[in-house]
Amino acid sequence: MKKLTNFIIIFCLFYGVAIADKMQLNSTVDDLELMKKINKLEQQINKLTEQNCNQKIDELKNIMQKTNEIITSKIIFSNVKTAPIIGDTNIKDNKSVSEQQMYQSAIDNLPDNKQEAKNKLQSYIKIFPNGIYIANAHYWIGEINFVQKNFNDAEIEFKLVMDKFPKSKRSADAKLKLALIYKYQKKIEKYKHELQELIQYYPGTTAAQLAKQQLDIEIYDE
Repeated sequence: MKKLTNFIIIFCLFYGVAIADKMQLNSTVDDLELMKKINKLEQQINKLTEQNCNQKIDELKNIMQKTNEIITSKIIFSNVKTAPIIGDTNIKDNKSVSEQQMYQSAIDNLPDNKQEAKNKLQSYIKIFPNGIYIANAHYWIGEINFVQKNFNDAEIEFKLVMDKFPKSKRSADAKLKLALIYKYQKKIEKYKHELQELIQYYPGTTAAQLAKQQLDIEIYDE
């Protein structure tokens, strides 16, 4: 029963972070509803017996995993609709305007038309190999491959972002997705190693929060 109680604490903390992430994405959160859910879980603890303790833990782990996947998928495309502006917003260089338009044209296809977005991003990379959106372009190609379960191709793109653009804001996200690829491939030691490095090297990021949640879930899988 103590094991279940500790797991419920982890679950509540996880759920709180999930709501916080949702607030960042949708600018809305229902604190009263959250408290009701937590109170309901606390009431359920008192009714549990040792016999169904492990079963309840498995149910809660599934809820945590599904919630994590939903948040992650929202984060994937939450900020993709507008190309970031580099420097002066009144760009006078025709080449820069053309580059931004091409990049924007690619990501406008997300999330509905992923293959078209991938094709246009690949064209952008060929035309602007040193472009201002080059790290983002590789990252989104990796994300599209990840969602399509083309894990080998996704791994190549995420590693490229981490190696060539370590200071990019996408580097932490790429490391998280690389860890998840290893998990899907059953490379658990590499999966945990990537999560631990992510927490160490990118503290305070959303990716690091999600990495911590993944490791917390793993504790109860052992």
